[in-house]
Amino acid sequence: MTNGKSVENDARERFSHSPYRFMTFKNVRSAKDLGPYAEDIYSCVKSAFGQPNFDRNDAMNHVKGDYVSLALNDRNQVVGFSTTDRNTSPRYTFDRSNLPDKPRVYFAGAAVAKEAQGQGVYERLNKERINILMDEHQLGGFFTRTQNPLVETGLTHMLGDLKRQGRISDFSLERIKMPKAYSAGMLTGEKPPKSKDPSIQEAYDNLKIEEGDAYILVYKLEDSAYENASRVRRILSNDIYCSR
Repeated sequence: MTNGKSVENDARERFSHSPYRFMTFKNVRSAKDLGPYAEDIYSCVKSAFGQPNFDRNDAMNHVKGDYVSLALNDRNQVVGFSTTDRNTSPRYTFDRSNLPDKPRVYFAGAAVAKEAQGQGVYERLNKERINILMDEHQLGGFFTRTQNPLVETGLTHMLGDLKRQGRISDFSLERIKMPKAYSAGMLTGEKPPKSKDPSIQEAYDNLKIEEGDAYILVYKLEDSAYENASRVRRILSNDIYCSR
């Protein structure tokens, strides 16, 4: 990956079973850095959140980061994206003194258009993020903010698979409630789908998402996982890890 340029990372080979291809931009300071894909992202956000009147400036202002990964359909249109920042902390990112201050990788914005939902796009975008942890030697962990129980379900499932397959040693999750995390209240036009994991869903049933409440999810990977870093990186790059 180089500044101002995208790298497809042999996406067709790595995701040969997928109708989508994936590319990553590094050091994106504004949506303009994404060239012709910028406008597609706005359409993707409106579709993903079920908000046809989603504020354009608000959407585009969040499309920036140390890394921005895109999922493209066969018409070369953006149907999913994720943004990732390195070396930051929940306390610094959200300006809340009660949040952890240890620097980690931040899984920031993400969205998948309706047409691509349920087809593994979000999971593959998260695999790109895991690759970033490997590249940056920050296997200590990552954090994100969400109102959606399926986000936690998906991340926990992915890490659980890696643990069961012996590719990481262990992981833990700290879930921190953040009242009024979003000034706009509920981000989606409708309440998020429920998780099939009752223990996760119970936690999100206690969120007042209409008032903007959310959870900060802080995932910690055990230090011994560093021993497997190169092996995991190679496995993920070759797409041997099979998602469910």
